[in-house]
Amino acid sequence: MSSVINYILGLKDPSLVANFQKYCQIEILPGTESEEKDSESDYLSSSSHDSHVTKGDLHQRLTKTNGFVQNNSNGVINNEHCSQNGSIHSNNVDQMENVQKDCTQSENKPETRYIIHSKFLYWTFRLGAGFGNEFFYLTFFTFCLWNLNSLVMRQMVIIWHAGMYLGQAAKDIIEWPRPSSPPCARLENRYLEEYGMPSTHATVGVIIPFGLIIIGHRHYEFDFPLPLIVAFFWATVCGLSRIYLGMHSVLDVIVGAAIGIILIPLMLPYVEALDNFQVTSMYSPLVVVGGEIFLLYIYPNATIWNTAKGDTATVVGIGAGIAVATWLNYQLGFMMPSEVAKPYHIPSLFTLISMIPLAEVRHLIGILVLVITRAVAKPVTHKLFCLYYNVDSKDEETQRKMGMEKPQKFVAYFCVGFAAIFIVPNLLRPLGLMRMSFYTEF
Repeated sequence: MSSVINYILGLKDPSLVANFQKYCQIEILPGTESEEKDSESDYLSSSSHDSHVTKGDLHQRLTKTNGFVQNNSNGVINNEHCSQNGSIHSNNVDQMENVQKDCTQSENKPETRYIIHSKFLYWTFRLGAGFGNEFFYLTFFTFCLWNLNSLVMRQMVIIWHAGMYLGQAAKDIIEWPRPSSPPCARLENRYLEEYGMPSTHATVGVIIPFGLIIIGHRHYEFDFPLPLIVAFFWATVCGLSRIYLGMHSVLDVIVGAAIGIILIPLMLPYVEALDNFQVTSMYSPLVVVGGEIFLLYIYPNATIWNTAKGDTATVVGIGAGIAVATWLNYQLGFMMPSEVAKPYHIPSLFTLISMIPLAEVRHLIGILVLVITRAVAKPVTHKLFCLYYNVDSKDEETQRKMGMEKPQKFVAYFCVGFAAIFIVPNLLRPLGLMRMSFYTEF
């Protein structure tokens, strides 16, 4: 048993991340000027190139490669361009107070220089990482809600909501740092303030594509092979992107994916009843909003402040906003049962293509409304909560100590979720731009 546990814990080893990066044609360079230089050189000595490169040799290698070089440092370094289609980038990672030092680049940590030799793999994994970011949620979720089937999306969002909450909470309970650099290179700095275990990208990378397929098959007739291939590609690229970018260990990704794999069959028998309750029950707003606030209240407090708590408030705020907006549509008599029996037939390819122009217009107008809603809601809620708590709106440290990011983000993103389901459809409907089947999907 102990050998199995040791093997599993060994999957945390950052050298596995570095080896995967090397396999994907990321060359980690020597030249770190710090006390930890020797440990990095030991790691590099086992690679296919020399562990010591002179300054002149390094400059030659940078200018001759067709890839591009990036430099992670706490200092500000001016960008320079290579002479032959390469480019040198530097990411400035600000050292923040009250942030886990192992999760971020601290002043005493060495620079990790690297060359990316495969732009194809770089952009493929960048795309995969994007499947778990806020911009993707804003665009993909809304496109499906407004143009495909809001019922399928609402039920999938319930599972996504649970996966994100469990994953984020687990991070602040386990408090395992992200892979250290060196030996691996960090190609992304966006989530460095959060702990690493588990990878919520890997969780949603499983939940979204497979959840859509399984829930969608309850309502539509289609063959499984092609959607399953797309789902496996989606989940694989999303999960591996976190290792490629140096943001998660192998174990982080495996556990994150396992959460998604377990949650889907656990929640599938109940998502229809949950969705029906949140749409039709008189007590839905009280139960849903009260339940989401309770989830935020019991959310575990990390030893050191990080962004996971605020991100969780964003997720539950969106979920609550979608639920209340759908309930209001139903209570106002906008929603009515569909007269078409299930399972529905997917339109022909020609019909789908002909629907694209209207779908794009609908989506662009809707996104504009959400962007405006977000741009107004965030500063307004920030000001209101600062007034309520009698805190200077610029005093971020005090706000973090008081946990103000949770109610602020919850309210702001509640407004965004509400706008997506209530304001946008009812704005487009009088203009003849909203599909009327939207109001039959419950």
